[in-house]
Amino acid sequence: MLIKNNDVEGYVGLQSRLEIALQEKGKLEKIQELHQQLSDALEECESNIEELGDDDSDPNENVAKFNEFFTDYSEKTIKEVFLLYLTEGAFPLGITAKSGLSTGTKKSVIMAFDLAYQSHRQSESIDGPSFFVHDVIEIMDATALENAVKISNTIGCQYIVAVLNDKIKDVDAITDEDIRLKLSEDNKLFLV
Repeated sequence: MLIKNNDVEGYVGLQSRLEIALQEKGKLEKIQELHQQLSDALEECESNIEELGDDDSDPNENVAKFNEFFTDYSEKTIKEVFLLYLTEGAFPLGITAKSGLSTGTKKSVIMAFDLAYQSHRQSESIDGPSFFVHDVIEIMDATALENAVKISNTIGCQYIVAVLNDKIKDVDAITDEDIRLKLSEDNKLFLV
């Protein structure tokens, strides 16, 4: 009728409303598609949760297996035995030792914990990265650092640290091949 009546304005207006309706339809179809993808992902996650819930592993047994590595590595690096244990508190795990912790000892315990986790992860075939990253290791004891490097090389994981050259220059376990990047006043990161 619009063409028959030569109503160009009406035709253009109708065409404009049609384009807006088509855009809205496209948006709604995209929302439906995303909803379906999210529903499928939720279903998969719920299935995975059910499978994990069927795990008959004993947390005490897992902690005991982990402590085989943790006690050994903490003894080698800090000369003191540390243990991971289950708690009833808000956080389900704790770490204990015979004496209190200085800041340097805390760093060493964290390092021993990370090494132990890498060994535990490998022995239990748990997927994960074969590296860990630490900073401010200058406060660690030189023996702890050297033993950490030896252990990480033995278990085949990377121990990534940012450290002053003075701290590692006398550590026999660290070779030139172990150093991946050297920065200085003349060689700055991102040239900044």
